[in-house]
Amino acid sequence: LGTWADLSAHQPERTTSSELSSGLRFRRAAEMHALGLRDLAQNEFDALRRDLKDPLLLYELALFTRNLELYAPSLRAAIALTVRAPEETSADMPRLVQRLAYPAHYPDLVLAESASRDLDPLLLYALIWQESVFDAQVASWAGAVGLTQIMPSTGQWIAEMTAWPQYDEALLRRAYLNVKFGAWFLDRLLDQADGDVFTALAGYNGGPGLARGWQERSGGDPDLLVEIIPKTETPSCSQGMKRPA
Repeated sequence: LGTWADLSAHQPERTTSSELSSGLRFRRAAEMHALGLRDLAQNEFDALRRDLKDPLLLYELALFTRNLELYAPSLRAAIALTVRAPEETSADMPRLVQRLAYPAHYPDLVLAESASRDLDPLLLYALIWQESVFDAQVASWAGAVGLTQIMPSTGQWIAEMTAWPQYDEALLRRAYLNVKFGAWFLDRLLDQADGDVFTALAGYNGGPGLARGWQERSGGDPDLLVEIIPKTETPSCSQGMKRPA
């Protein structure tokens, strides 16, 4: 970071500066979090992030919200930070910035479920990054819920397929169950797609039936597969993101 933001006098895990912590939005967000108003706190931290231009302040905000386990605003602040970096790829950025922008939260859940399904944990992490920005409580406009964005109807079907006892839709907001169901569904889609990651991920978002049709039309060409998918969903979290190596 020292090459493009003056951090020479600061430790990587330094405490939040008075410049950030004295602001009204920051204090309001911190008080909301202290009162247990998690969603309101996240919204306020996101509003603060949109007002910040200084890379150092964005860095501090990403660290502070991460330490509060408010992973979504932390990730968004980290993304805003990478956009201001002169490096072309995230791999060229300081390691701590990489970890903030591509975090490995919930390792006990992600690693365990990946191992049980013989999935690449980085693939499952990437799916969570894209689907929910690590917000276990988020719900999409379409009704998908949690870290891996499971639709309630899909959750009911997975519960029946796996004989999950006493299933209730509200459990999809529990990280342990959401990651378990998401890993199971991703593994099933990979099997149906003969291990084709592109088709499996397209099926996760658009439905396995549509994905199989796109795969057949592409003839196994991943570039063509991407081109013929008619839907485009660019989440706000990835707009302007420096590409990973």
